[in-house]
Amino acid sequence: MSQHYLPFSQVVEEIKQLCRKQVSGSLFISTDCNRSAHVIIENGDINYIYYFNKHGIEALDAMCDISNARHQFQEGMLTDQHTPLPPTHEIIKTLADIAPKEVSEDVIPTPVFECSDAQKAILEDCLAEYIGPVAGFICEDTLNSVLNLEAALDKLAAEIPDDTESLHFKKDVLKKLGI
Repeated sequence: MSQHYLPFSQVVEEIKQLCRKQVSGSLFISTDCNRSAHVIIENGDINYIYYFNKHGIEALDAMCDISNARHQFQEGMLTDQHTPLPPTHEIIKTLADIAPKEVSEDVIPTPVFECSDAQKAILEDCLAEYIGPVAGFICEDTLNSVLNLEAALDKLAAEIPDDTESLHFKKDVLKKLGI
């Protein structure tokens, strides 16, 4: 995973290259606005898109607000989740059309909240129970953009689409932290 945020157009180029290579796996994207996206590619075809609690075409449309992002591809990491989407070449064209071509500065996350490795592990493990393996990526970005544990919990809980599960997540973390 890159430590620096890139213009979203470079992330779109990576998606295009992965599809051309006909790979299968999951591309995890984290924006400089602390939002996450997940694109699943199967044999070069995009069959699932998630972005900020939206899925499918709705997620694709919402991705227009991404300016800068980091990404990580995990080959072979597939899911049974599929959403109705246009053909891959149309998805890539849509993303290329909405992606800003230039960014005025390289955005580097600046840590503002310090927590122990044990606390980070608890946050990541608890979040992974609700959103899967992208949790580590999201935790890293969240902990680099908040001032305290309460803010971290709120931001991480916002990544869980279901409100009830979001509350359970917060309770689980607090219990495991002994708070």
